[in-house]
Amino acid sequence: MDRLIKVREVVNMMLRDRKNKEMIIYGAIELYGVSSYCSMLAMRRGLDYEVCSVAGLLLDYASVRMGKEISSRVCASEAVKVLRTIGCFDNNEMELIERMILNVSKEDRNEEQYEELLKDALLLKTYIFNKDIYCSDANKERLKETLKELNIG
Repeated sequence: MDRLIKVREVVNMMLRDRKNKEMIIYGAIELYGVSSYCSMLAMRRGLDYEVCSVAGLLLDYASVRMGKEISSRVCASEAVKVLRTIGCFDNNEMELIERMILNVSKEDRNEEQYEELLKDALLLKTYIFNKDIYCSDANKERLKETLKELNIG
């Protein structure tokens, strides 16, 4: 079975188990939204779309599961637990996804393409769903570059 489908099954099961209907809707939009933008940007940039899509799916998995905002460190740790349970990702892939999630909130740019992609995808999802949301100057520039890359605006 496709690894991405296995991760989606875990995410869907977690979403179905939520009692709060608003959290189900928020979780689906957040997790699948970021994942979709990760896939699109990965294909555009020639990166592993599956790893990027999984990172997007699991970025806020723990927050949605727990029903509250939690640190990226906890989210990264929970993502690795999910991947270990599924059992079809190697250590390098799990470490990459963990790093991507762990560093997503750092606004400064670095040379790690996968980490930057997740930041760009999250920002793009946030902007597309709510253009009026506050954005720091650093993220405004990041967003402008990402939109330009996609020939938008």
